[in-house]
Amino acid sequence: MLFIRGKQDFLIMVSFNKPKKAQEEYKQRWQIEMYFKAMTSSGFDIKKTHLQDIERIEKLILLVIIAFIWCYKIGIYLHQINPITIEKHGRKAKRLYSIT
Repeated sequence: MLFIRGKQDFLIMVSFNKPKKAQEEYKQRWQIEMYFKAMTSSGFDIKKTHLQDIERIEKLILLVIIAFIWCYKIGIYLHQINPITIEKHGRKAKRLYSIT
């Protein structure tokens, strides 16, 4: 897979599946990848807790999942009532959630 930056973003996929099926599977995988990034290295950053007790880890993950879903749903709701506009340079005018 290759991303090309410019006025438009392109994604080149190579797959042995049917093209539509491969595209749908990639969309689902990308959602999962962004979720794990938010949980571990940015956003909620649970790696920095350095917890080792499994019961505490389970409780933390449960709470973070609930918080993540709440944030995700609020973001969708806010976008529906006030969609993010695209500026002249092609980027979004604002972000509801930023992964850095």
